[in-house]
Amino acid sequence: MIFDHMMIDFSYTFDFTGGLLGRLTNFSWLYLSSPLRTYMHPVFVALFVSISGICSSFSRNNLLRGAKLFAVALALSAATFLFGLIEHDYADYFIVFGILHMLSVSILIYALVTWRGDSKGKSGYDDKSTSVDGERGFKRLMRNIRPVDYIVLALGVVMIASGIFIERANIQISTNLFSPFGIYDGSFTSADYFPLLPWCGVFFLGAFAGRFFKKGEGSIKPAPRWTKPLDFVGRHALIMYLAHQVALFGILYLAAYLTGQAV
Repeated sequence: MIFDHMMIDFSYTFDFTGGLLGRLTNFSWLYLSSPLRTYMHPVFVALFVSISGICSSFSRNNLLRGAKLFAVALALSAATFLFGLIEHDYADYFIVFGILHMLSVSILIYALVTWRGDSKGKSGYDDKSTSVDGERGFKRLMRNIRPVDYIVLALGVVMIASGIFIERANIQISTNLFSPFGIYDGSFTSADYFPLLPWCGVFFLGAFAGRFFKKGEGSIKPAPRWTKPLDFVGRHALIMYLAHQVALFGILYLAAYLTGQAV
């Protein structure tokens, strides 16, 4: 993700010429137009979103998590709006409904959908009945799936199918009020755009996978010591996501100043 965003910064924001920075800019254009990026980008995004769904199946308060993330998403929209105002270029900077907006709303929807179904117990699963031991363990796991789990799965499939339909149907509309759902007119722009349909469906499929394979709180074992650096990144993923772009811009602006190139 950091590499991909750095390539976008080189291409669309700084566009250096000459020297090492110029060669990196040329490489960034080649990368962004390459088949590798075209086909792998949605794969990495799907992994990112589905893993977020898996993590939500382990959260104790998704309403609070979703509300906090939505507040951060709104702050990001405000910041990118101001930056676009300064740069006189809204289309390249202003984020109307990006990945943080989509994830926060997905978490809130998931919290509301599963609130009643998960309210009867802390984890909602019986450790003894879900201990996996070959085929018999798998059958016990299947029996432990509750109606709310099937609702999560069904909603995920329906939202993905709806998103594919909307994209292929080329729906004509004269307002952008429905842009969070993937429906908008020709004037709509967003520097980062991930509509709820189909991406909320990808989130819900990840959440279902987390619910399906979760065998109760007692089955979650501590990670080995060598994963501690990764644990730190995982536990502070939002800070890493927000800070990396600020750091990239700072470094590249400094490079532009030192080389005397206008941005």
